[in-house]
Amino acid sequence: MGIQGRLAFLVLLLLLLRGLGWPAWPAAVALALRWLLGDSACCVLLGLAVLAWPWLGPWMPHWLSLAAAALTLALLPARPPPGLRWLPADLGYLFGTLRLGLNIQARLRRRPPDTFIDSFERRARAQPGRQILVWTGPGSQTVTFGELDARACRAAWVMKAELGDALGPHEREPTALLMLPSQTVPALGLWLGLAKLGCPVAWINPHGRGAPLVHAVLSSGARVLVVDPGLRENLEEILPKLQAENIRCFYLGHSSPTPGVGALGAALDAAPSDPVPADLRAEIKLRSPALFIYTSGTTGLPKPAILTYERVLRISGMLTLCGVTADDVVYSVLPLYHTMGLVLGVLSCLELGVTCVLAPKFSASRFWDDCRQHGVTVIQYVGEVLRYLCNTPQRPEDRSHSVRLAIGSGLRAEVWETFQQRFGPIQIWEAYGATEGNVGFVNYPGRCGAQGKSNCFLRMMSPFELVQFSMETEEPVRDKQGFCIPVGPGEPGLLLTQVLARQPFVGYRGPREQTEKKLVYNVRRPNDVYYNTGDVLAMDREGFLYFRDRLGDTFRSRGVSRGRIWGHPGGACWAGGGASALRGVAWMRWARLVAGGGAWSRAGAGWAGVLSPVGVPAPPPTPQVEGRERVHARGGGRAVTRGLPAGGERLRCGCARCGVRFILNRQQQRCGRWRSFLTGEGAAGTHARRPAADTVVGGGGRPVMALPRRV
Repeated sequence: MGIQGRLAFLVLLLLLLRGLGWPAWPAAVALALRWLLGDSACCVLLGLAVLAWPWLGPWMPHWLSLAAAALTLALLPARPPPGLRWLPADLGYLFGTLRLGLNIQARLRRRPPDTFIDSFERRARAQPGRQILVWTGPGSQTVTFGELDARACRAAWVMKAELGDALGPHEREPTALLMLPSQTVPALGLWLGLAKLGCPVAWINPHGRGAPLVHAVLSSGARVLVVDPGLRENLEEILPKLQAENIRCFYLGHSSPTPGVGALGAALDAAPSDPVPADLRAEIKLRSPALFIYTSGTTGLPKPAILTYERVLRISGMLTLCGVTADDVVYSVLPLYHTMGLVLGVLSCLELGVTCVLAPKFSASRFWDDCRQHGVTVIQYVGEVLRYLCNTPQRPEDRSHSVRLAIGSGLRAEVWETFQQRFGPIQIWEAYGATEGNVGFVNYPGRCGAQGKSNCFLRMMSPFELVQFSMETEEPVRDKQGFCIPVGPGEPGLLLTQVLARQPFVGYRGPREQTEKKLVYNVRRPNDVYYNTGDVLAMDREGFLYFRDRLGDTFRSRGVSRGRIWGHPGGACWAGGGASALRGVAWMRWARLVAGGGAWSRAGAGWAGVLSPVGVPAPPPTPQVEGRERVHARGGGRAVTRGLPAGGERLRCGCARCGVRFILNRQQQRCGRWRSFLTGEGAAGTHARRPAADTVVGGGGRPVMALPRRV
């Protein structure tokens, strides 16, 4: 009998005693003694109690109560369940989640529904002079609720005239935005204006170009694309294909240097700031799409994941669960085309009325200066942002700040400890979730290194399973009855989250097949449906979840998956590297590319011919991340390794035809075909032939054919 069954038996037994009119306290006392003292000491005390019955008669219960105590000792464990000490935190988080969910359901069932844009408009009317956005980039500025609402109203009237028939009585056609960080404030005004019309918006990664960018625009279903003027080359490269699909393009500026592309700047300046009637979005429902956020594209080209109004409100409500109030100041360096930056960052602040400080990019050297200057109390992080902060030179004022809370995902245990030791006892709320997923986890107790926590209450509300899986097929392993096999405590298992009416998996915009591919049937019982996250996690006995690995074709370089590069005729020449999975974001790193005169210059047209057709541009001249560590290639085209998979001694070998040398970790050294492939020691034609994918071991210890990510 499991612990839940034992506890249920105890409750029923105590209720039975209560119904018979006999006191139930001896059973509870016996249980407490056994948990505190163990079996032997507890039995001695019970024996003495029985012997002393004549003297304890007025307080001794009936024999049935003694029998109940004996049954309790026999059925319950000798020690309390490991997760019992987290019960207060579990109940607090549970009640907060229930309160948030009920509030969201009530808001969206109103007619017209009360969406995030309605909440924004209420705050703008109540506090028009309250500072809501602070822009720290070039031309730094502060924006109040009233000013942002006026921007949004002008954008709504302009876009209403441009969209025309796209604003039908039912589902609206989305509008796509392609913006650089320098246009953050105008882009937010445009987005809120489209939200006032009930029009969903697709935020596209501005770093893509060529075929991947065309795919991103077309897959969104947008009939209008608004582009940052700084992305003129990206747009002109794909403009004929967009015009062939009758997609109208506009620059978010006052002039257009490109024929066939309009400019919205003058119209936005001349438009009125009159309020937009809520009737224009009266047809919005609980599951209507509010946003399209693109997945990382780890299984091919990025897919537009649908974020419904319900899900947007649930994600934005996380700040409330973390204890953030209107008196806080949030600092975000995350891009707006990510859920973390747009929904959990900006939109959460708009919902709560919290001032949001936005930076154009992450700068390790300016991070704490910005926090001190603007009185920041809450910071957002993702990936290795906190590690970059820990790697900066120590300063006397490291602890001179007002930051009390950090919210994000992707924080390793060693960085967690170092960060708190150096910068003070900042509370960290680590979260796990997928853009398109239907279940997320939050490490609300603050256990170092854990990505989230679950308990019996949360698991009943949002069921999930960790099941055994095959390394070769990357699919769940099934028993003789055809059901998936759960893993034990501490064992890594593939995370499957159940699809229910209260937690649907909406999937992606586009062909239904790409959504169906993520579903698994008959997991625990016939005809049940689960969403396959593709992530391998482990859960300990206390309910804490730890990320272990990521399955699938998860290795990319600048938005291009390894599968697309291998599919190109020259792709076999672009080899090497090791897989490194970091808390749900698995990426490829270069295997320390060391070319005599610079990798890109020595390889020349051969490398460009491989990379350009699949959308991989040449390395930028300046790094994208400021601080001690440089993420992109340095001056001579020499790339710097930062975090190759741990494997002890590394083997240095080279490619005879390219003149490029690689460093392999220990796992890759075990594979003889890596040696023959890169050194040219194999049979003739080895270099041009792709090695078998099941012979190369990646950083996670599983068979992959690894392509590098340039760092």
